[in-house]
Amino acid sequence: MKQMFIIFIFIFSSCKEETCESARNRENEYYFNIISPSSYKDNFIQGPYFEITGINPETKDNNFFKDDARWISAYSDSIEKGDTLYKKKGEDFFLIKKKNSTIKIYTLKCNPNGGVDRKSPEIEVIKI
Repeated sequence: MKQMFIIFIFIFSSCKEETCESARNRENEYYFNIISPSSYKDNFIQGPYFEITGINPETKDNNFFKDDARWISAYSDSIEKGDTLYKKKGEDFFLIKKKNSTIKIYTLKCNPNGGVDRKSPEIEVIKI
């Protein structure tokens, strides 16, 4: 029992807590340009991590993207069949391009204490 307790302590003490800045930097490295093959609006079974496989409109290749930071999964109910998800590497936002508008969603904004700044704007809707 004592050995199990020591192993338990070792496992949980070795977990590194991610800072707002490191999460933001990871999200800024994402790149994708994929046309959604289906609607995620009514997908209640989807797990916490967003995955999409679809056609890249520039290359016509089949592409796969997985969001392991839960950034995009928070907005997946806005993604419908035919929408294009676009993010350039190094930019702090991604786009959901729809037929009549584009939704611009920003990455986390960090406050001076290293936490998430909840007052910063996250979404901007651009009419076409």
